[in-house]
Amino acid sequence: MNIEPFIINIDQAQLDDLASRLKNARIVPDFGNSNWEYGTNTAYLLPRRQQRIQSLL
Repeated sequence: MNIEPFIINIDQAQLDDLASRLKNARIVPDFGNSNWEYGTNTAYLLPRRQQRIQSLL
């Protein structure tokens, strides 16, 4: 199997909308979830959300 590069074209308006939604998402405090028992840990999620927002701008 050969890996071939490809290009995805996404309108900037859609990327801007996604960045806005990520930026404005309300993330509730993460009480008692340090072991990920109740889903994604907020300490893990918040920095990655910020990185994703910056990558879209």
